[in-house]
Amino acid sequence: MKQLTKKKWLRVGLHVGLWILFYFCVGRVVTKAVYRDNALVINVVSLIDLLINITLFYLTCYFIFPKFLYKKKLLVTLGYLIGVFYVTYAINYLMFKSLLDVTDGYVGKEKTYITIAWELFLKDGGWLGCFKSARIATWNYTLALFIPTITISVKSIRDIIFIQKKNAKLELDRIVLERDKLTLERDKLALEQENLQLEINFLKSQINPHFLFNTLNSVYVDIMDTNEQAAEQVLKLASLMRYGLYESNQGQADLAKELAYIQNYLDLERIRHGHQVTITFDQRGNLAGYKIAPLLLISFVENAFKHGVRKSKQAAFIYIHASMQDGLFTFIVKNSLGISEIDKTGTEPGG
Repeated sequence: MKQLTKKKWLRVGLHVGLWILFYFCVGRVVTKAVYRDNALVINVVSLIDLLINITLFYLTCYFIFPKFLYKKKLLVTLGYLIGVFYVTYAINYLMFKSLLDVTDGYVGKEKTYITIAWELFLKDGGWLGCFKSARIATWNYTLALFIPTITISVKSIRDIIFIQKKNAKLELDRIVLERDKLTLERDKLALEQENLQLEINFLKSQINPHFLFNTLNSVYVDIMDTNEQAAEQVLKLASLMRYGLYESNQGQADLAKELAYIQNYLDLERIRHGHQVTITFDQRGNLAGYKIAPLLLISFVENAFKHGVRKSKQAAFIYIHASMQDGLFTFIVKNSLGISEIDKTGTEPGG
């Protein structure tokens, strides 16, 4: 707080010093050289000129431009500029008219500036001369507004640079905020995926796969000699479980293994349904070396049985076609009720 107060007072002191310097260097020296008149005229003109410059600078730079121009309220700004132009002319008209009584009139054989300006511009122009004649308007701007234009322009350029820097910083902060938001969302998704994987792993651990596989192997050995068909079912069931627990953990699985998994599933369904369902699995092309998302195809097959066999009151059929031709993998599933089909572009072998 103390540092801000000190900075504020330093700024006030700088402004005061500059205006004092302006009064003595510009107001006194330039005015004396131009007007060539007595001390009273020089003092009055210098003081009024200083007051005009101070008023225009602070009113324009600290109120009108920030409140209207920088917010693109151009009509209000234009109205203000026209008003300033007339007010300065009216002040000059009144000042020159009043100083006619105290001016020396002549310096040697030459007329003073008060007399010249009154005769050339103000006498015939009257109170509205700045709007009647371009010559009078130019004279008024040069006399009263040229220096304020310079000081206001310098301050305005500085304000524009500051506003652009501020907007750039705000935009940068917005981009950083968006980046942080995206990072948080990405971390959230990663955490959710990690939690899901933990849940899957937990469920798999609850199944105790080693115990199940050992049990299935024992059952297979016990019934292999007495019931070969049942032993074959147990073997295929173990193969299905092993693929579902271990092979499907990867992001991609071998297409050939995926189809072998489906083949085992179909073999079990054949035994289960017997002659009530005709099951055909047609494979064509070289399917080795290609990758696919694990357990993607089995959903179509399961739905075919669920909706085309279990709900059928008569003999049903399941037809499955899998082929690879020119890198294009085609998978078709038909049942007694309809057809579902999936076409996928295969990757290069090993990809």
